[in-house]
Amino acid sequence: MCCTELLSEKLELEKADQSNLKGFDDIMKLEKIILDEQKNTSLTAYVLDCGGELSNTDTRPAVLVLPGGGYINCSDREAEPVAMAFLNEGYHAFVLKYTTGKNVRWPEPLRDAEDAMRLIRSNSARWHVDAGRVAVIGFSAGGHLAAALGVLGAEHPNAMILGYPCILQTRMDNDKLFPGLDGSVSRDAPPTFVFATCNDRQVPVENTIRFIEKLDEHQVPFECHIYGNGVHGLSLAKTHTCAGVTQLADRRVAQWFPNCIEWLKETWGDFKTGEQFQFHIMADQDQEFYSVENSVGLLLENKSCHEVILRYLPVLGEESLPPEALAISLQMMLDYQPDILTMKEREDMNQELMKIRRK
Repeated sequence: MCCTELLSEKLELEKADQSNLKGFDDIMKLEKIILDEQKNTSLTAYVLDCGGELSNTDTRPAVLVLPGGGYINCSDREAEPVAMAFLNEGYHAFVLKYTTGKNVRWPEPLRDAEDAMRLIRSNSARWHVDAGRVAVIGFSAGGHLAAALGVLGAEHPNAMILGYPCILQTRMDNDKLFPGLDGSVSRDAPPTFVFATCNDRQVPVENTIRFIEKLDEHQVPFECHIYGNGVHGLSLAKTHTCAGVTQLADRRVAQWFPNCIEWLKETWGDFKTGEQFQFHIMADQDQEFYSVENSVGLLLENKSCHEVILRYLPVLGEESLPPEALAISLQMMLDYQPDILTMKEREDMNQELMKIRRK
């Protein structure tokens, strides 16, 4: 029932309840896509704003999040909080609620993950996703599923991030046997970041060690962090993901996330900066008259505007401005330094600028 045809039918997607996201409308869009109503599977898309003033983010890399839960359920602690952490770093995030429960049959969860990855890429233009930079992250059983997507899936991710993953053949919490993945690693596996703890009693660290040995054997780039202490199910290892359990918050293990972000940037590259970066001020293109909404550079190029600005802001004539300062609007510059002019002075300067017609 969860197939390409079904996914196509779901593109007129129901909007998820956004009552708890009031104020975020302009910076993030939230969509919940029902993949299969009977199996209660869904993909929640957290899509950041792109382009405009953020012109170095016309497209963004994305991360597909696969929570753990022993294939019995999908852990809340390893779902939205993880997505939000990646959003904070500028990545789009997608959380998959895949097939779980007593009656789950392998490879049903893998098919869900393949469908989710396919859906993300097929809608890359609509969601402004860089289809060549889509990672998967999974924890525990979700780590098993993420690794399966990377080494067995028909729709491979461009990178794998695995947290305390189940890799070896194992009987999960639902008493079902799930396949081992170490023997399926090949040179086609994507670059991988793995973290685990030595004293994890539920998913022994041997799972991680065996997997990175296979990655190394097949010359697949990887980075691995194995911490000396830490219980199973740490998620971000932060207090807001610990569900009140002291052992699930660990400052040392929490370093896996910033390390992972740096690894992603080394693997994929960062957002464009420096000479490649340029603000796009819409007012520079569309308005008939000048105003504080124009870029500083455009205003200073015009002799009349230049005289007006220096009368109010003589400091701008004392030294040359860097390209970044010239590229932003004068309004934005004033917002950065709210005490430099009174509101009346701002209004007076803007009124003078608006008397100057653009040719």
